[in-house]
Amino acid sequence: MPIHYRIDPTTQTVYETWTGTVNAEQLGAYWSASLRKDEFLTCGKTIADVRAADVELVGADLQVLIQGIAVPLLAGRRWLTAVVVASPSQFGTARQYEVFSEVFSTGGIFHDLESAEAWLAAQSEGR
Repeated sequence: MPIHYRIDPTTQTVYETWTGTVNAEQLGAYWSASLRKDEFLTCGKTIADVRAADVELVGADLQVLIQGIAVPLLAGRRWLTAVVVASPSQFGTARQYEVFSEVFSTGGIFHDLESAEAWLAAQSEGR
């Protein structure tokens, strides 16, 4: 699977690393598995580092996955999501995700991990 995660036990943050090609089928499988795990759900915040990925998702894919998988499995939970990108196309996809996920997530897009972590920490303080 091109999406891997680890949970930082100190900050209770999910760190995702995307590598290789990531398409709708793979993201759907990842969400279907991870969003059923208590250890994942109790975190409520993610840093998704997509810099090493070829993201093959369009807005329609994201809308279907968000409405069909994420929203039902999150069952009303709120989420914080920081996406770390390296290219304009990754930024565009991340921005589309940000718009479609507003029903459950507050998000930000960054070009480095440190900025994403700082933003997430600041957002978490207000929760």
